[in-house]
Formats: sequence, structure tokens, C-alpha cells
Amino acid sequence: MSIVHCQLSIILAFLPLSVAYAQQDSTLNRTVVVENEYNPNIMDASKINVLPKVEEPAVMKKGIEYATALRPVLAWTYESMSPITREWAMNRAKRGYVRAGYGNYGNVDFKAGYLWDITGKDRLKVGVSLDGMNGKLKHWNAEDWKSRFYSTEFRLDYSHDFSKVTLNLGGALQSQVFNYMPDSEAHTASARAADKQHHTLGDFHIGVSSRDESLPLQFTLQTGLKYFGIKYPLDYSDNASTGKEKIVHTEGDVWGKLDNEQRVGIRFEMDNLFYSSDSLMGNYTSLGLNPYYMLESDDWRVRVGAHVDWQSGEDSGIDVSPDVKAEYLFSDS
Repeated sequence: MSIVHCQLSIILAFLPLSVAYAQQDSTLNRTVVVENEYNPNIMDASKINVLPKVEEPAVMKKGIEYATALRPVLAWTYESMSPITREWAMNRAKRGYVRAGYGNYGNVDFKAGYLWDITGKDRLKVGVSLDGMNGKLKHWNAEDWKSRFYSTEFRLDYSHDFSKVTLNLGGALQSQVFNYMPDSEAHTASARAADKQHHTLGDFHIGVSSRDESLPLQFTLQTGLKYFGIKYPLDYSDNASTGKEKIVHTEGDVWGKLDNEQRVGIRFEMDNLFYSSDSLMGNYTSLGLNPYYMLESDDWRVRVGAHVDWQSGEDSGIDVSPDVKAEYLFSDS
């Protein structure tokens, strides 16, 4: 009995010591509380990362007031706006061309030309051509006829634009080599002459035309020389002729505008023909006049005038005839 009381006394003696020790060691107690607390309260406010609460703005709907009072405009100054048009880029035309062909009976077809725009105001055109055949053809009353015909031509044209007018110069030279169909009943010499022919043609011209629309009269004028010569006679008879023909050719048109659709003018053409002494023809002059009135509208195209022709020489005289033409456009399609 004394042993039990002794042990209990020892335990009770240690209790005041443990309580006193716990009160002194407060750090340990705080540590245990922090570890066991699920949502601790941190007193240091600088370490709190919390976004402020955002309040949605309130939209206040207001009515719109419109002006309904009439205010007439007493004066208005405006400037018309011209339409904006696109500048189309046109494809540039080819400067030259060549065409060549060959067929049966020795047919030859060759043409070539080229256009030089030397400057903005100068232009030169050149052209050459060869056309012909050489082969045997059926003759209606004889043996096969060996026919031939070749024509060679060279042409040159030059133009220059001045401020008011355009000047044009040009010329051409053509050679024709051929033979006529022989006559089975003709003389041998005549047949031999018809088998060899050579004709030469040439021309040169100079012209001027207006290019300024502000001029009171518009015009186009041209004059030049034409030449035609026969190298071999048609036969060897006494009446055979070679001969040469020269023509001074002049033509033109002068007109004035009454308005945008009407104009009056006069066209003229004159030929002075001269023949060589070995030719059977005589020299003469012909003149043609054509006064006219012209109307060109969207629907109508009317021309009223007259032809007056005069010729000197053996058959001299004057001939007059009307020149009337009317066209009407019923539909654009």
C-alpha cells in the first residue's frame, strides 16, 4: 500500500513541471498549430496576391434626336465632277509582215512590208511584192501553150507631220514580164513578137493634207507623175507600136463644216496625158469637178452633188451628171 502511494506522488510531482515548461516554450506550440491548421491566416498583407474586383459598366440607353425642320437652300455653288476613265493600253501593231507561197504551174506569191516610226512625226513605209506563174496551159486550137507572167513591184512612202499640215512623199516601180497566147493562124513573126513582152510602170507623188481642226477649211491635195512604157511591140507589122505614156495626175478635196454633221466641199481630179512620138495616141487633158453637200448623223447619211467632166483633144466636150446618195440606219444591231 505504501508503494502505490509513492508512484502516484511521483507522477503528480512531474505534472507542474510539464505545464511550466510548455508555457515557456511558446514557439513549439505555434509551430504545431500552424502545421495542423488547414487554412492559415497570414497577417503580412504585402504577400497577398489578390486581383481587385471588376465591376461591369452599366450602359445607359439614350434617345437620338433628329432635325426635322425644313431649311431650303437659297444659293448653291457646285462643280461637276468629270468621270474617271481608264487609259487603256492598246497592243502595239506589228511593224512588218511577210507572206510567201508557191503552187503548181510555177505560181509564186510573195509580199513583204515594214513600217518605221522614225520619230513621233516621221514615218517610212517600204513594200515589195512578186506575183507570177510559168507553166504549160491547154490551147483550144493548137499545142500546149507555155505561158508565163511575172510582176515585181517596189513601193516607198514617207510622211511628216507639221503643226498644221501633213506632208506625204511616195513612189513605186513595177515591172511586168509576160507573153500573149499565140494565134495558130497568125504570121510566124507576129507569134514570135507576142511571145516576149515587157511593160514598165512607175509613179511618184507629193501631197499635203490639213491636220488642224481649227482651220476654217480642211483640205487634201496631191500631185504626181505616172509612167507607162512598152518595150517590145505587139507584132512586127507597120502599125506596131511601143510608145510611152506619161500622166501628170492631180487630185484634191476642199471642204468646210457647217456644223458637226454637215459640210460642203468640192472634189477635183485632173490628168494631163503625154505620149511619145512613136505612139498612135495624141496628148489631151481631162478635168473632173464634183461639188457636193454631205450630211452625216446618227441615222442618216446623205450626199447631194454633181459631176462635171471636161476633156480636150479629139473627143473634147463637157459631160454633167447628178451625184445623189442617201443611207438610213434602221437598227444598230
